[in-house]
Amino acid sequence: MGNSRNRIVFGVLNAVAHAGLIGITLVAPNVLGAFLKLHSMQKKKIGYYIPSVVRRLEWQGLLASVQKNGHQFLRLTPKGERILERLRIVSGSLRQKRWDGKWRVVIFDVRENRKGTRERIRRDLLSFGFKRLQDSVWVYPFPCEAVVKLLKADHHIGREVLFVLAESIENERWLMDEFVVTK
Repeated sequence: MGNSRNRIVFGVLNAVAHAGLIGITLVAPNVLGAFLKLHSMQKKKIGYYIPSVVRRLEWQGLLASVQKNGHQFLRLTPKGERILERLRIVSGSLRQKRWDGKWRVVIFDVRENRKGTRERIRRDLLSFGFKRLQDSVWVYPFPCEAVVKLLKADHHIGREVLFVLAESIENERWLMDEFVVTK
């Protein structure tokens, strides 16, 4: 999923989502324990990041503090739920064990007055692991329909994006090398 901080963000959001409401004092130990089992990260490093990650997630509006029976709890906000779903898709099974020999091609045509949206789509595709064929044509070798749906929803684009499943791409050898796949 990327760097340690992103895994911790995912872990904190996931812990709060699964618990419903989670006591702020419980976040660090619970997430810490889960990460020590799942990742070979140093305990000291995780313990350092979690409090700052929680504060940042609250500031960004992904988590909210709630008072209940004299105790302070965290809950996921609707924005936090959307981000968690995005992280689940990204961390999910985009990368398969074996390639089926088909290319997934995403083509988009976003108007000039939405230039910022175009740039965000390109950044997202790059972060998901897609390779650029042209500025608005990107390719990926594994099933990624969920990512395309996510892009459409996140950027409020529908007809501007086409998803193509292709048997081959001219001069595809460089793509096969980039993705380390064989037919």
